[in-house]
Amino acid sequence: MVGRKSADPVKRVHHNELERKRRTRLSESFVALRNAINLHSEHRVSRRETLLQAAKFITKNTIKWEQEQRNINDISVKIERLKQEICRLEGKPCEECDNKKVVISSDSSQSESDLDLDNPKDPDWNLYNYRRN
Repeated sequence: MVGRKSADPVKRVHHNELERKRRTRLSESFVALRNAINLHSEHRVSRRETLLQAAKFITKNTIKWEQEQRNINDISVKIERLKQEICRLEGKPCEECDNKKVVISSDSSQSESDLDLDNPKDPDWNLYNYRRN
């Protein structure tokens, strides 16, 4: 029989209750997702639009996170350079500096060719010219 209903009304009631709970949990999850991505609108936002906006939100924040990681890396390199410069200026051997050679990583936003190392006002000028001599 096509479209046959369950002969047992207790099973049907139980199944309907489980389905209602599933739909409620799913709706609550979409509300939580809309709140997490700050998707507030005067009109009802479809689930499809919610998922599209969530994907954009994740992509945008992934890019921001990657940029911040590059900034952290760049700052770490500058800190190590400054530590080495301090040791050089103090005229003391620095074990920490000797053990860490500063290497500009390939994903760094500032390469050695981007630095204005012929300009004494450039913060990296002293260190670079010290190494060249």
